[in-house]
Amino acid sequence: MSLVRSGRVIILGAQVALTSDLLRAEIFRMNDVSKLAQTILGGWPAGSTPSALAAGLNCNPQSPPSLGVTISPGVIYQYEQFDATAYGALPADTSDYLYKQGMLMESLNKDDLDPPPTPGDSIAYLIQARLITEDTELVARQYYNKPNPPITQSANDVRTDRVEITVKASTPAPSPVIPTPDAGKIGIWVVTVPQGATVVNSGMISVYDSGVSFINETLNQKASKTSIQNDSYNYGVDTGAADAYAVTLSPAPTAYTAGLRVNFTVANTNTGPSTINVNGLGVKNIVKNGSTPLVVSDLPAGFFAQLQYNGTNFQLLNPGQDSILAFSSGDGTLSDSNTYYLGFGTLVTSGGITAVEIPVPYDCIVSQLYVDNSGSSAGTVTYTVMKNSVATSLTCAATFPSRDAQDTTHAVSFNKGDFLSVRVVTTGGVTGDPASKAVIKIREV
Repeated sequence: MSLVRSGRVIILGAQVALTSDLLRAEIFRMNDVSKLAQTILGGWPAGSTPSALAAGLNCNPQSPPSLGVTISPGVIYQYEQFDATAYGALPADTSDYLYKQGMLMESLNKDDLDPPPTPGDSIAYLIQARLITEDTELVARQYYNKPNPPITQSANDVRTDRVEITVKASTPAPSPVIPTPDAGKIGIWVVTVPQGATVVNSGMISVYDSGVSFINETLNQKASKTSIQNDSYNYGVDTGAADAYAVTLSPAPTAYTAGLRVNFTVANTNTGPSTINVNGLGVKNIVKNGSTPLVVSDLPAGFFAQLQYNGTNFQLLNPGQDSILAFSSGDGTLSDSNTYYLGFGTLVTSGGITAVEIPVPYDCIVSQLYVDNSGSSAGTVTYTVMKNSVATSLTCAATFPSRDAQDTTHAVSFNKGDFLSVRVVTTGGVTGDPASKAVIKIREV
């Protein structure tokens, strides 16, 4: 009959517990923890072997600085034989496997990571780990020797699974080849020490890419239904300035990776091309429609911006939809030293502003004024966007010989129901009976 590996040991009333009863209770506990770890960490598909995983075991320069590193306490999960040797009174079991947990209980220093002697060379030191099972705690047991009870015998009485850390050095070279882990061992860190180094610093330490996978999230960092509904992991408060936005996410991303989503409410309207810095990872450009830089008011104050990193820039996923208003003088022409207002194919003097101004249908940002006064042969024609008959900062002037002009710097907020018009002022001897046109961009907010 095969040995049962899971359950609870039953000891009948008045029965003297067998040695195997005590050992099987330990087997059950170890197996239960293993299957729980395998369920949470993965590895259940048919025929699969769970990959080795680690938590903790961080590698840092020693303090005080030296040619060595310190490995912090941590654990490794690795698929291993149940028991390669007999477990007390229970026989060895080399046919069954489980996800064992090996522990490093205290920080461990690894010294003598010496630099190579030749200028220009470096040595890559592979920090490798191995889960080992060993029997420890040698004790003397009275009455252990059944044939002769008065004679004590000594034996190990603890079987432990622990992490063994070793170092393997590469051949010195200008670009050293990282060593392959020894049989049964797993690479976790690489420390590259150049010639002339007197201490190991953090810039010399990197993760071994083909080694153990580190567990970077705990269960309380996993997304909950509420956090998904709130999108709280991707939302941050804008603490930057116009054109230079700054957002802090929690938990903090450790690097910019393609696909990273960032949402924030804009604090200050942008005035042109803009950047964002997420959790201090560095400044990245914000673009729209592929690679187009932002223009004034693409990010108006109060706007809920949705960005996604593409490996180079942050794409604005929800750029506003723009409407274009085109004003013209129609058959009307301009003369010098006068003030006019443009309508849709009409031109009126200052007294007729109410005939051409229009109420805006929604809260919006008005920006990017482009004008043309073709036919002008002298003087200056100045165009200004008016809000409720009051001049705004959105203005530009075309002075002969130039007949067109633009203002792509300023933006003006309008509320629903505000009146919008374009004023035209001629000075400096405008002649030639020019016609007048103006185009502006409106974005609903």
